[in-house]
Amino acid sequence: MSAGWNLPMLLVLSYRPEDPGVADFVRALGPASVEVDLGPLPMAEAESLASLGISPENAKKVAMEGRGDPLVITMLLSSVARGTGATFGEVVAERVGRLPPAARQILRWVCLAEIPLTIGKIANRQTENLESHLVTLR
Repeated sequence: MSAGWNLPMLLVLSYRPEDPGVADFVRALGPASVEVDLGPLPMAEAESLASLGISPENAKKVAMEGRGDPLVITMLLSSVARGTGATFGEVVAERVGRLPPAARQILRWVCLAEIPLTIGKIANRQTENLESHLVTLR
C-alpha cells in the first residue's frame, strides 16, 4: 500500500456487556465509533420473525419461548417445522441427541467441568477422532 492512501476502515467488534475490558476498549476508540446494542427483540418484532411459516398462535408461543432472541427463535422455528421440540430445552436436547456419542461425551465433560478444559485434558480421556468431534461441536 502507498503511504499516501487514506482509506476508510470498518472494524466490527462483538462483545458481551459483562466483559468490561472489551467495552472499555471500544469506548476508547473515540467519537468515530458507534456502539449497537443487540439486545432481545421487542415482542412484536419477535412475533413477526416467528410468524414465518407458522400460525399466529404458534408464532406467539415461539416468540415468548425465544424471549426475543433471534437465534433461539430461528432454532425453535426449525424444530417446529421438523415436528420436534417446542421448548428451548427440548430443542437443545434434540440437537445434543443428534451428536455422535463421543462428541456428546466431550460436551458433557465441558459442561460439568469447574475449570476451562484444554484440548490436552480432553485428549487424555478421548483420543479417537478427537479433532473431528471438536469440529462437530464448533
